[in-house]
Amino acid sequence: ATSHTRSERRMFGLVTSPKMAQAGLDQLEGLSLATSRLAIVDFLADIFLEKGGKSSDFMKRQNLPKIPVRMQMLTSSQVDAAVLPEPLLSVAEKAGGRVLLDDRSLSMPLAVVALRDDLATPDTVKAFQAALTQASRAINNDPQGSLELLLKLRLIPPQLADSYPPPYFDLGFIPERLPGPELHQMYIDWLVKIEALADRKKPDDLPPPPPYEKVV
Repeated sequence: ATSHTRSERRMFGLVTSPKMAQAGLDQLEGLSLATSRLAIVDFLADIFLEKGGKSSDFMKRQNLPKIPVRMQMLTSSQVDAAVLPEPLLSVAEKAGGRVLLDDRSLSMPLAVVALRDDLATPDTVKAFQAALTQASRAINNDPQGSLELLLKLRLIPPQLADSYPPPYFDLGFIPERLPGPELHQMYIDWLVKIEALADRKKPDDLPPPPPYEKVV
């Protein structure tokens, strides 16, 4: 895993446009929700709506795969809401939007690295995990320097320079906390529901969850 939800800090959220900032979730029924089909934001949109007691078709999904376009259309109120990652979530707030739902109450990895079978040897996996751990420790040991580097590389917008918290990685989750079988099945069920696996006729035709033992 390269990212994992944390109770003390959001990573993704459902945010309104400035025009809809005074609206609660109930007032968004039938309005536009910008996501990117088959991306993590599309999956999280369903999770967030379910968390808010709504069905996945509560809002009209609008496919905007390019994040800058999604962001621009949200802040100009051309769409009513969007699912965005940080730091764009904070930028949307500064532009007048309102975050209604986020991932802090979830417990799941949101990004994982997958290796081909021919590369996933014990030595390769162990070295790769060690490199990720070393990088995470380096960032944790110099949070201010890491934040300055992110600003220099323009991975964090300048307007957040004084308010965005420094990056931090929980080594209890990164890089070795993989999706378990139940979470893997949740992803499969979601892909079937949205017909991304429409060529598979029955649940029995789906591939079984892979083994989750660490390859070390």
